[in-house]
Amino acid sequence: MARKLPQAEKVIKFIENFLTLGGSYEGQPFKLLPFQKEIIRDVYATDANNVRTRRTAIIGMARKNGKTELGAALAVYGLIADTSDASPRVYSVANDRQQARLCFEAAKGMIQRNPDLRGMCDVQRDVIRCHRNGGEYRVLSADAGSAQGLSPTMVVFDELAQQKADDLWAAMRLGSAARKQPLMLAISTAGPNVGNEYPYFRLYEYGRRVRSGEVEDPSFTLHWWGPDPNEEVDPYDPEVWRQYNPAWELLSEAEFKSSSLSTHEVQWRTYRINQWVVGGHASWFPHGKWDGRTQTDDPLADGDAVILGVDGAHKGDCTAIVACRIRDLHTEPLAVWEAPADDPHWRTPRGAVKGEILDAVARFKVRGIISDPYWLEETLESLAMDHGLADLIEEFPTNSLARIVPATKAVYDVVMDDRMTHNGDATLARHVQNAVVKDDYRGVRITKNHGASGRKIDAAVAMILAVHGAVMWREDNGITDSPIVATWEDAEGIHVVGGLPDDPDMFNDW
Repeated sequence: MARKLPQAEKVIKFIENFLTLGGSYEGQPFKLLPFQKEIIRDVYATDANNVRTRRTAIIGMARKNGKTELGAALAVYGLIADTSDASPRVYSVANDRQQARLCFEAAKGMIQRNPDLRGMCDVQRDVIRCHRNGGEYRVLSADAGSAQGLSPTMVVFDELAQQKADDLWAAMRLGSAARKQPLMLAISTAGPNVGNEYPYFRLYEYGRRVRSGEVEDPSFTLHWWGPDPNEEVDPYDPEVWRQYNPAWELLSEAEFKSSSLSTHEVQWRTYRINQWVVGGHASWFPHGKWDGRTQTDDPLADGDAVILGVDGAHKGDCTAIVACRIRDLHTEPLAVWEAPADDPHWRTPRGAVKGEILDAVARFKVRGIISDPYWLEETLESLAMDHGLADLIEEFPTNSLARIVPATKAVYDVVMDDRMTHNGDATLARHVQNAVVKDDYRGVRITKNHGASGRKIDAAVAMILAVHGAVMWREDNGITDSPIVATWEDAEGIHVVGGLPDDPDMFNDW
């Protein structure tokens, strides 16, 4: 009795024995590349009962790496040869009908070029029917109206990154729930829509958590060739091209070099090395620079002289309190309240914010409380009037470019010059990483990748207020990083202006 092939090997054998390529490779057998076999063996992995474990597969790679052809080949297999479900219903889906038809037309050509496949299918403009199993393969797009009521066995969603809403993806996923072994494939290049409110980026982020082991979900898999969002790589380095283009052996380095000369860097990063470029802007710090300033040997201690930075929001966002030690610009977040993604009614607890500030005043020698007054007016007024902190409070409207631009530059300078440290807090690191640089005639400042983004930066803003406040306090009190700024001698002896005191407690007693 012949041994039954595993599903993945059956898929590979079907593609290589029955399908041929089109375009520049017209009529040539579809010989799968190693990375394509890797994808198939993972996506079609089965359990002990030969049932597929994967239900959702996210496949991301740069353009010109055969995404559409691979999706088309898997769709043809799903229509004709997959016996996991009776009367299969396969859909090619995309943001618009023209994009959706690319995969469908590639699949149609594969069927029409093979006499055996052509003989068992009725090929029409927008539908292919398979006589042997009653299956159908249709093309569908986001502008085709509601997809409610469909019951797909397989969906190949092409360039999902271009989709701003998840209505169509959700409808197809929910429709497949009644099927025995449904398969949702999103095959796309990174796109312009960055943030958890966008379906493909949300799936990408979730896939990274699954792949790292943070989330256990055997039904979900991610295959991704590309740098992390805003990771510092040279997009014009041929070694980077090779690393992030898995079909590099079929591509032309000369063509890459020629195209790079006339392509905007954001587009080049997105489409040629498959990198999410947050908001089309550059990241705030070079890759690894922020992490490189981590210091845990000398944390904030009771009695340290500090500046507090506070940035707040009423609902749906985040409020953060960050402390910066004056003597060495060591920075630590004291508290961060962040809205849960699934709770639109969440509100920042005003009482907890006020209590945390009062606790900091009791613990440290607070030399200033620098706060964006937006939403915090009542809290600041209470701290000033009821608790006698009026002399410490400085309102700093972060929407004032005249103030935030020089503050941002001051913080950038002390980080790049290795003059500040932080305690490696993961939340602060995430907010710093989420921040992108906006640079125009009004100056450089950090911002979200777009106004409605779910990628929080409030802790990074609070850090700017704290560090900039500490830098300004040092300058106002004649303290620099130089051991001696100026000396002179008179009848009373030698005088020293500025410099770093030998005794750190001098900062606390100033």
